[in-house]
Amino acid sequence: LGNAFLTTIIGQGLNVTIGKKFFQSLVTAPVAMLPDFRTFLVQFALMVALFDFTVYFQHRSAHTDIMWRFHQTHHTIVTPIGLSAATISVVEEMEVAACIYLSALVVQPHPVTYACSIAGILSDLVI
Repeated sequence: LGNAFLTTIIGQGLNVTIGKKFFQSLVTAPVAMLPDFRTFLVQFALMVALFDFTVYFQHRSAHTDIMWRFHQTHHTIVTPIGLSAATISVVEEMEVAACIYLSALVVQPHPVTYACSIAGILSDLVI
C-alpha cells in the first residue's frame, strides 16, 4: 500500500489545488455564512448521489480495454480491505476528481455544503 498512499496524497493535493480554483470560479459569494438546514441537506444529498452515479460509470469505463491498464493495479490487491480502494493510478484519481467537479457544477452547493459532501465522499472512498 506504499505506492497507493503516495498516489492518494499526490492526487488529493492536486484535487485540493485544482478544486479550490475551480470552485472559486464556479460559485458566486454565498449570501449567508452558513446554508439553512434544508438547503444543506438537499445539496448534500444531491452532491453525494450525483457523485455516486458518475463514479459508478467511471468505474465501469475503467474495465474497458482502453482504461484497463490504468485500473488493473486496483485489482492486484490479494486481500481487499478498505484502504485498498485507494490503490488507483493518478489517471483514475483525476477521473474521480472530475466526478466531484461535475457534481459541484450541476448542484452549485454552498461552500460549507461542498466541503462537508467532499469530506463524506472521501471518507467513503478510503474507509
